[in-house]
Amino acid sequence: MIRRRSSASRRRSEAGIQYCSPSRAAYLLIPASTRYIAIGAMEPQFYELLQEKLGIAPGSLGKQYDPAAWSKDRNVLAEVFVSRTRGQWCDILEGTDLCFAPVLTTEEAAEHPHNRARGTFVGIAGLTLPAPAPRLSRTPATLQPNIADAGSGGAQALRDWGVDLE
Repeated sequence: MIRRRSSASRRRSEAGIQYCSPSRAAYLLIPASTRYIAIGAMEPQFYELLQEKLGIAPGSLGKQYDPAAWSKDRNVLAEVFVSRTRGQWCDILEGTDLCFAPVLTTEEAAEHPHNRARGTFVGIAGLTLPAPAPRLSRTPATLQPNIADAGSGGAQALRDWGVDLE
């Protein structure tokens, strides 16, 4: 039996970013850069706090849950976010009740104080890698430092797969 899908569920599954609230998104900070911040102001009090911290006058954005306003609001927020660096936004937004985080590279994440304190990343053979998870007290996981050099072992792997190299 074929189940009819409502237009609402079809819209959700086909929409992508078009139907994503601008208060739950990642924003590119400086044009042509790769620096992003993530915002998740989903509840009304956080949406108000977001506007306050960004210096957006009350009423300048549409209603939070009105998809018709999201395109305009997304553009307004993007315009505000490109006005400062990621570090400046961290200074303004970290430590508030906003759901905010800088989007970090692997190298930056490995150096972040939160991750360093928890040993979230490890260094093996000159590489920064995520530490094994989950962390169990009776059977701790370990990483083996047997990382092959680039290009080594290829011929043997092909032979193992039955490829005739002659």
